[in-house]
Amino acid sequence: MLVAIVIAIPIGGLLDEGWRMRRMHTAIHVGMSVSEVLSIVHEPALVHGVPLVEGVKEIKDIVLMTDGHGAYSGMFSPQTGKLTADQAAAAFKDNMVAAHDYRIIFTFFQGYARHWSLPVDFSPDGRVKNVPPGHAWD
Repeated sequence: MLVAIVIAIPIGGLLDEGWRMRRMHTAIHVGMSVSEVLSIVHEPALVHGVPLVEGVKEIKDIVLMTDGHGAYSGMFSPQTGKLTADQAAAAFKDNMVAAHDYRIIFTFFQGYARHWSLPVDFSPDGRVKNVPPGHAWD
């Protein structure tokens, strides 16, 4: 006699690609360094860093891409060529403004309409201060 074994897989979970953002959100903790945060990115993403300075007309930002395997490359910023996660972290730290917070936004995309963005706020000492909720957008 054959016994059939049925494995139930929640289909909704397989179709929900926001898991990348939720995985990172739960993995990032207050007090982590920029290097530690960058080291947990295991998916392709756009990584945008900007000082949180009010009242300034021109703020220099950094936009990098990551392949999700520890390599970063410059986009629309002074950093060009291939960068390691440590070099990318150093670039973000160099872009920080003394006595001001800094935000790095990770945007995950699948090449079609839906994107997921996760902001991470850093204190002036380069440590995670807050991880606001991420959001999805088209």
